Amino acid sequence: MRVTKEQKLIALDLVISQGKTVSEVAKKFGVTKQSMFQHLKKFPEYNEFHERKRIKGIEDRKNVLAMGREGYSQTVIARELGLAPMTVRAWLLEDGIDATLKGNDDLTCPACNGVMKKQDMFFWQCNSCGSEWWPKEAPADTDDWTRPWRIRYGDGGKEMLGIATRMRSEGYSSEEICKVLNDQGIKTPRGEEWTKQNLSQQFRRRGIVSRGGDRAKIEAVTRTLVEKGVYLKDIAIRLNSEGLMNEHGNKWTKSGISLLCQRMGIEVKRRKKISLKSDCVIHPWVADETARLEKNRAWRRSHDVPSL
Repeated sequence: MRVTKEQKLIALDLVISQGKTVSEVAKKFGVTKQSMFQHLKKFPEYNEFHERKRIKGIEDRKNVLAMGREGYSQTVIARELGLAPMTVRAWLLEDGIDATLKGNDDLTCPACNGVMKKQDMFFWQCNSCGSEWWPKEAPADTDDWTRPWRIRYGDGGKEMLGIATRMRSEGYSSEEICKVLNDQGIKTPRGEEWTKQNLSQQFRRRGIVSRGGDRAKIEAVTRTLVEKGVYLKDIAIRLNSEGLMNEHGNKWTKSGISLLCQRMGIEVKRRKKISLKSDCVIHPWVADETARLEKNRAWRRSHDVPSL
């Protein structure tokens, strides 16, 4: 498809003024990305814009790597610098930095590109050349030194950890914890309000919800109580009273215990109400009731009354 001069000017304005990518503009006018790029390169304005963008990309990459070495998580870096989270993650991984919350504490040595391990006195030392790297600031509380390195800086982690851990130990649900966090103005790493879903994700990432010991204890208690014939509702009450929450950080319910039993392969016997048909004991009044029913049938037959 031939691109007119007016369309080229419109494409140039879309890229420079409105921040559209070359791919988006090319798709709009029905041409390939390479063809649109060749058209835009003929404009001096686009070449200047492209050069400024290239220089800014170099500066952004330097800032990303610097913040990554300072211990900021990739979400916080993306929010502070106004970049896409996946771009930040790609740059960090290219430099050997894993800045995810569930990542390790290793850094890349700037001298020999070796692996730097975190030491007890809150500094990093290279295994290859022995170079040391000390952060600009260290947590005042020495107990924080043993916690994962990348969960404390700029993402509301410390405030959320303290409140959520205390409230969860007191038996509050995820909805109640979210309400308290939002009322106090504590945001998620992305700067959003807390919801049941993202709170559950943070619980798992930060180790508040343990899928190891808690899960084993929950399954053991459930299996024992089911074998004893305890109702599912009573099992849920028992687990909640011991502070053992489900995988979403919420209280157990009857349906939740039923699903857990299905996953564990436990057969739950359903109790049936005792009736005359299932009861083998002949009660004293059964004979009298049978006689009364037979008398009523005889009366209906004699008076030609249809039976219901």
